Amino acid sequence: MAVCVAAAGMSVTAGSLQATHAKDRPRHELIPNWTGIIDTTDHCYYAVPPNWTVDDRPSVDALAAAPNGNATAELNWTAFSSWAAHASHVREMLKPTIVHEDTSLSFWVEYAAGWSGVHYYAAVPATTGACALRIDLNEKADDSLRATVRDIIRSVAAIR
Repeated sequence: MAVCVAAAGMSVTAGSLQATHAKDRPRHELIPNWTGIIDTTDHCYYAVPPNWTVDDRPSVDALAAAPNGNATAELNWTAFSSWAAHASHVREMLKPTIVHEDTSLSFWVEYAAGWSGVHYYAAVPATTGACALRIDLNEKADDSLRATVRDIIRSVAAIR
């Protein structure tokens, strides 16, 4: 079951997460008034705007959707023994069309998923694995939703 926590200006006791009001937020920062979501393994966290729908059924990973249905996000923890091996495996499987970030702290790409829209995979290293976020964005999404998706991606963090 995904766990939701209100992120209204509070700090999370995991890593360096802290509230911020900056327009260009660095990775791993809480966004005031957004809903924080923790994956089913308690390894990973991300945040979505308060008007997004969060699916908190026990059988579902940390899944959320934009109110208009033009974007969905799903976070899970994936086990692996090496961050470099994980990034290499993802590159091989997804065959990214655009690489936004590929560092020892973050891996964020766009890929073709076989259906229309923009498809993102973003991951950060976690204890013996990675926190992996997949976002599907409808081709009809406006610029505001596209900017929101970038903020969601920047919110992904390992909490253990």
